[in-house]
Amino acid sequence: YYNSFDRTNNIINRISATHNWTISDALTMRTAFTYDARGLDLLRNVGGNQGNAEGFITGRTARSQTDSQAYTTFQNEFVWKTSTGPVKHTLLGGFEYKNTDIATVRGDYALANVSLLNPVNLQTSVNGIPRTAMFDRRIASDQTSFYAQNQIDLSEQFKVRLGIRNDLVQWSDKGFQNVSGKYGYREIVRSKALTTYSTGGVYQPTKNLAFYTGYSTGAFVNLATEAAAVSTAPETSSQIEVGAKTTFLDGKADLNVALFQTTRDNYFIALPGNNGLVTPDGSDRSRGVEVTAGVRPLPGLSIIGNGVWMDPETKSRSLGTNTVLGITRSIYGTRPVGVATNMANLWSSYQIQSGLARGLTFGFGVNYQGNSFADNLNLLKVPSYFVLNAAVSYRIKKVELAVNVRNLTDKTYFTNATFSGALPGNPLSAFGSLRFYFN
Repeated sequence: YYNSFDRTNNIINRISATHNWTISDALTMRTAFTYDARGLDLLRNVGGNQGNAEGFITGRTARSQTDSQAYTTFQNEFVWKTSTGPVKHTLLGGFEYKNTDIATVRGDYALANVSLLNPVNLQTSVNGIPRTAMFDRRIASDQTSFYAQNQIDLSEQFKVRLGIRNDLVQWSDKGFQNVSGKYGYREIVRSKALTTYSTGGVYQPTKNLAFYTGYSTGAFVNLATEAAAVSTAPETSSQIEVGAKTTFLDGKADLNVALFQTTRDNYFIALPGNNGLVTPDGSDRSRGVEVTAGVRPLPGLSIIGNGVWMDPETKSRSLGTNTVLGITRSIYGTRPVGVATNMANLWSSYQIQSGLARGLTFGFGVNYQGNSFADNLNLLKVPSYFVLNAAVSYRIKKVELAVNVRNLTDKTYFTNATFSGALPGNPLSAFGSLRFYFN
């Protein structure tokens, strides 16, 4: 159902420098600078409806887009360990400056309908197809941030954490945009102070048992170019977690169990019937439990498993439309796009401990993800899947060679949801890496 001319080229150039300064045993400072230059050039399918009553996929569109992006980040922070009487403090404080500059241009091409049961790509290029200009914009942002955190050791068994962050953000989105068939100039200019918090505590009654809890909030301005315009309000989130961790069998096994609730608001979603356009109408809440267990029965052998069970629910009352089925209704109470209610991972590895093969490591594991939905109306289901993976690596002094093999059985499965379907996962594939360590 996609075209042979689809392409994506993404080039990222990054330069960074970090300086760590140990002023004293109690005071350290870290200074970091990063500059990212990213160039994106793509031509791909977007939108489209599942087969109608006559068996044709309608509303198909090809989209071209070029982005030229630059990100500059400067950060300076310190860690100071001190005490007030018997109470110990670990203070973290810092300053951060971020600058973003993005030029982005998008155009769409209307494609012919395709038979669902006999999909023949009618186009081999976009030559001769009229181009509809969608936008030509310049996105910019300046963000100045101050943050502080204090870990307070009230005793050997009880510790608390308090943190605060303030971001002063000025952002703009200026240029041309196509709205309801009219192409014209518009400006979005905003500034906002975002204050977020975090707090938590740990109670460790014994050496092998600890209870913990935490609460945090988040806020940021999403400057992604997927939407036709940046949001005039920040995306926000919150998370609360309560859990317990224990070790047993003389440290050869550990178990962590956590209950959590997360919320997320004002994030970008693609509503069904909106021609693949994303808008900041996202709002959801998720409650669940996460279990992680690890076992190290023999020297060099490690087995770790993780499972999550949750109840995600959409809180937005925006309307979605499926034109093929003739359904229009609120998305409230549905499951967010691409989110499964359960997932699990199991990974085992063994490293040879002696002889000429010392340092040779073998790994094997399985990933499971439950079913999800490709649309906010929850009419199009993406099936669950199991995938088997393996790895082998060998390190000699300061050189490490590794090979990771994904999807050992070459299983056909689907991952990221896309409007009315989902992208296929990797087939049987291998990824190699060679690393040199200089420290």
